[in-house]
Amino acid sequence: MRKSKRAEKTSFNWISVVPNEIGQNDQLLFQLDYGERQVILHALKIQPDMILIDDRTARNIAEYLGLKVKGTLGVLVEAKRKGLIPSFKKPAMEMKAQGIRFSQRLIEEIAANLGE
Repeated sequence: MRKSKRAEKTSFNWISVVPNEIGQNDQLLFQLDYGERQVILHALKIQPDMILIDDRTARNIAEYLGLKVKGTLGVLVEAKRKGLIPSFKKPAMEMKAQGIRFSQRLIEEIAANLGE
């Protein structure tokens, strides 16, 4: 029998499932999708070093609220610079092909800056 997706995710020791945050009526957060709102609310509660968000509006709101934010492409750039991945462009394009809405122009510009 196949494990549920939740069971698969919680089997990694570096993933923890946290309860949804409720009770915050900040008008800024009502502009966001549910998941992004939850990330920001939880981050405000635990004050992590950084949060990962790609949506521009959510990033702007998180930064306005004092949170340090990085996007997925930024994580790929850092991994490439540290030699953890051989290519920035390949995983970025694979993610784009899976439906993540990255700007093709931005991917090309970053890849060029990284010498790809």
